[in-house]
Amino acid sequence: MSALFSSFLIFTKNEGSAFVLINLLILGILTAFNFDKTKFKQIILYLSIVCVLSSPWLVFRWNLSMDIDYPHLLNISNVLNNINILKYIFAAFVKEFLTFSKWNLLWVFLGLSTLLNFRYTLKLPVLYLTLLPFFSFLMYMVICIVEPSDINEKMYTLLFRLVIHFLPLAVFLMAEQLNPLFRREQK
Repeated sequence: MSALFSSFLIFTKNEGSAFVLINLLILGILTAFNFDKTKFKQIILYLSIVCVLSSPWLVFRWNLSMDIDYPHLLNISNVLNNINILKYIFAAFVKEFLTFSKWNLLWVFLGLSTLLNFRYTLKLPVLYLTLLPFFSFLMYMVICIVEPSDINEKMYTLLFRLVIHFLPLAVFLMAEQLNPLFRREQK
């Protein structure tokens, strides 16, 4: 089912392709640390489903002109030329997460719940659910570094959209991470 929905991500502009790569990266990392033949076969099946379902769109899209060609912009010289805005991007991320009027203390509580129950966070599937937004935030940081035009507007729209997308996951993760702590107190 995950492979099916990952395939559908391909159909949503450039971000969807990056999210598919993030899914595959996380699954690859988790499989590498807990390797067995069954999981390796599952990853191959997952990758095959994504490739088969998304290949017609990728072939069609190859000939479309895009507003911004991120893969072409992603090179060492471009990253090094724009690395100075990383401080601004990171500050904007922190400011967005700590905006009390929008998010109250949700992101602060998520960080605290992660720290309080860090060992539980490292267990599957909680680890996957934690890595997914982390790599997504990194992806947006890279996008802003390789294409920094209109950085103020980009940060405003990207950050708000990204935080809104992961808000339900953040609430779920916080509940999932706090659940074992409350169980220990009840015993």
